[in-house]
Order: sequence, then structure tokens, then C-alpha cells
Amino acid sequence: MEKIKTNKRNFFAPTYRQVLVFIVATTVLGFLSSIGGGYMKEYLSWNRPPFSALPICYFVTRMILYALIGVALFLVYREPTRRKYNRNIDLICFYTQLTFYFFFPLFFFRFGMAIFSAVWIGIAIVLAIITLVRFFANNTTAGVLYTIYTIWLMYLFYVALGCALLA
Repeated sequence: MEKIKTNKRNFFAPTYRQVLVFIVATTVLGFLSSIGGGYMKEYLSWNRPPFSALPICYFVTRMILYALIGVALFLVYREPTRRKYNRNIDLICFYTQLTFYFFFPLFFFRFGMAIFSAVWIGIAIVLAIITLVRFFANNTTAGVLYTIYTIWLMYLFYVALGCALLA
């Protein structure tokens, strides 16, 4: 008997389309977050701590980091060795902390609430560290990509706290 060939794909074999969906979806969220942050003209008039970036740097960095964490999320989501419930917990952790980061530009740049923003981003850092540990346990590459993002959150905490203290 001849073996019948099928075109079934392995569920865990990534396709370029799937990777792009994760990257584009998170980058669109980053873009929407930037729009919520506004023009940031008022930010330039504040007393800022040393090494605080210009507004365009925040926008560009946010777009790059959202693409990186999109790749990290894809790597975690498609990891075949994880049980489904662990993957769901990873996704819940990721989206919870992403929600906190999504609203940070709105509070900090648009509304100028530096103290509240520092506390808000501090909570986002704690959630990001939990997610980071889970990502590292799942996929080392995802953990490294997510580490870059977590370091960025710590920088934002420094800027928000510095603006709050210098106000």
C-alpha cells in the first residue's frame, strides 16, 4: 500500500504570518499608547532628571520594544513543551502588565500626573518581573527580549519619579 501524503502542518511549527500577527498586534498597541500620550510638549517644560530622553526617543523606543515583546510573546505562546494552563497564565501575566504600561503615557505625558505615574509604572515593573521570570522559564530567548523591555520600564520609573521629585 502506498502512503497517502497530507499537507498537515505541525501545530507548533511557526509561520511568518503568525509571527507578524504577534508583532503587528503589539506594535499597534504601542502606537495607540503613544497617541494617548499626546504631543508631549508640556513634558519639555518640566524639570527633568539627568539622562531623561526627548519625546521622540520615547516614541521610537516604545515602537521597537513593542515589536520585541511581540516576538517574545510569540516564542512563549508557541513553545511546545509547556502545558496549556501554563501558557494561559503566561498570557494573563503579559497582558496584565501590558495594560499598565499602555496607560502610562496617558497619565504621565497627557495628564502630567508624575507621582501617580511613578506608582503606576512601579506596579507595571513588578508585574513585568513576574512575567519575565515566567518567560525565562518557558523560553530563554523570550526572557532575554523581555529583559530589555523590563529595563526600559525601570528607566521610565526613574524619569517619572525624578519629574515628581523635581516638580
